[in-house]
Amino acid sequence: MRREIEAELEMRYRPRALEEVHASILTKLEAIESRRTDEQLAAGWTKSPDGHWVPPGYAPIPGWTPPPDAAMAPPYDEADGDPASTGSSAAPGSRRAHSSDPPDSV
Repeated sequence: MRREIEAELEMRYRPRALEEVHASILTKLEAIESRRTDEQLAAGWTKSPDGHWVPPGYAPIPGWTPPPDAAMAPPYDEADGDPASTGSSAAPGSRRAHSSDPPDSV
């Protein structure tokens, strides 16, 4: 009995080839993905034609088109919280007035 247990442990903890480890990881990832897909579908999620998961209850807004890719979005000016405008007459580093700013005192 002891020899059988030692042989089993030796077989279980032996060094494995990289290809064997790679195949094992891919098999486990496929199982995780399959289970996650089943769980999401059971919870009411759907998959868009583009392959994106859509949460339950989501419906596109009629007439709305999604913005272009983020790489194509205009630069964002962190100082004032607005997209950076080009050709502005404001001095570099100055802050433009917003409707939420208090009016200047007279």
